[in-house]
Amino acid sequence: MVSTLSCNRMRRFLLLAACFALYCLMASAAPRNITIYNVREYGAVGDGNADDSTAIQLAFNAALLVPAATVYFPGGRYLITKTISAPRARFMTVAGDGFGSTLVWASNANLLNFQTDPTSLLIRDLRIVSSGQTKSRESFAIRADGMVRSLISNILIEQE
Repeated sequence: MVSTLSCNRMRRFLLLAACFALYCLMASAAPRNITIYNVREYGAVGDGNADDSTAIQLAFNAALLVPAATVYFPGGRYLITKTISAPRARFMTVAGDGFGSTLVWASNANLLNFQTDPTSLLIRDLRIVSSGQTKSRESFAIRADGMVRSLISNILIEQE
């Protein structure tokens, strides 16, 4: 006959083993190294006057070449006059320093365009300001067709 103490120990052991197995499974599925691409290192000024579109697109292009990346917007006002495209975004984070990181949306086109089923995309801690012309009904601040296992968090979108 097995004692109650023995059963409790066995249950505890099985629970710990299951937790460890789940942890190992999750750790193996997640990318190991995350590279940060600061848009200023690619030439973005962030003063609200200089057009930062090309520099920001360069940062996104570089981030798309690695399995896991963060495109980082330090505090500033980034004037964007062209669509920033990120086809095949996988395990990508787009992050700022909260509402002090402002993307000034100054065109009638989409601002951030993630095509081809973005997976594990995180967009967080940014302020998007629609500036200048009125946007058409076909224009989106963030467009992500077929987005899977992704999150958009702490984003403020407003008209200036």
